[in-house]
Amino acid sequence: MSSDPGVQLTGADYADERQYARVLSRRHLWLLFVAVVTAVLCAPFLHALFGAGGDEGVLLNGAERMLKGERLYVDFFEFLPPGGFILTEAWFSIVGISFVSARSLAILTIVGIACFTYLTCRQASNSAPLSAALALGWRFLGLPCRRRV
Repeated sequence: MSSDPGVQLTGADYADERQYARVLSRRHLWLLFVAVVTAVLCAPFLHALFGAGGDEGVLLNGAERMLKGERLYVDFFEFLPPGGFILTEAWFSIVGISFVSARSLAILTIVGIACFTYLTCRQASNSAPLSAALALGWRFLGLPCRRRV
């Protein structure tokens, strides 16, 4: 086995397959940990009513109009690229149109970003705990603050 942390090891580099399976399962546990913690951090905002930005309402309204048969940039126009409308329309067609389904799509997107951040950091640093800390740190920094009115 190589002692260089930057070298990617394969199954042939381990003494037996059980050791290789333990290493892989440990890596998957860190990824699962990042996904679960991120989802738990986002869960309180599933029913919260706060200003999430102007684009959320625009995307939800546009996706609903597209489900009713209207066409983007023909029947209505928005200054946003079509990907968000198409993704939201597809999600609404599968799950249904509701506030909870819209927020669950947002939470799934955030969990996906956190998992891909973990995987990217894991490739760069070759350290699962550090990668998990960086991915979760990104999530902690992104939590919305309550404003007093």
